[in-house]
Amino acid sequence: AYTYLYPLEGMKAAEFWVSPEMSAQSAAEAVSRGYTAVKFDPAGPYTIRGGHMPAMSDISRSVAFCKAIREAVGDRADLLFGTHGQFSTAGAIRMGQALEPYSPLWYEEPVPPDDLHSMTAVARAVRIPVAAGERLSTKAEFGAVLRAGAAEILQPALGRAGGIWEMKKIAAMAEVHNAQMAPHL
Repeated sequence: AYTYLYPLEGMKAAEFWVSPEMSAQSAAEAVSRGYTAVKFDPAGPYTIRGGHMPAMSDISRSVAFCKAIREAVGDRADLLFGTHGQFSTAGAIRMGQALEPYSPLWYEEPVPPDDLHSMTAVARAVRIPVAAGERLSTKAEFGAVLRAGAAEILQPALGRAGGIWEMKKIAAMAEVHNAQMAPHL
């Protein structure tokens, strides 16, 4: 089971979201409660527009978060790196390759999720499995993602993807393509 990282009691939220050390403390605490993965998204600030090149400071901050969290949890938990579909293809590749030494379990929507060509390019260039699907709605969309090799971890949102019955169909397609499911609830 995974959890997002949140400030612990006594931590100031404004400081937490920019502090690798505080996030590492939160991650260690989550692991002590039995979580086996922690999700975080330090590459912001995020905007309503996607497809931009992350600044070197965004990459450096993201690497610092991954390093601190990995050191805090060791091999007791996986790292789940979210991006909210914010990067250009080149930017997503640049960011993903910088994160590879920390072995995240997934790289969530590194480019806008409706840009299948770009997501496929990122999946081929980065050694972190791409996760996607919270904004996809139909099994046809998930089928296209799988056929293109754009993501190895599907994240359909139960309500958006048509409920339990459709989610089971998406899971069957994922199994055929040797992909994993991590529903976005």
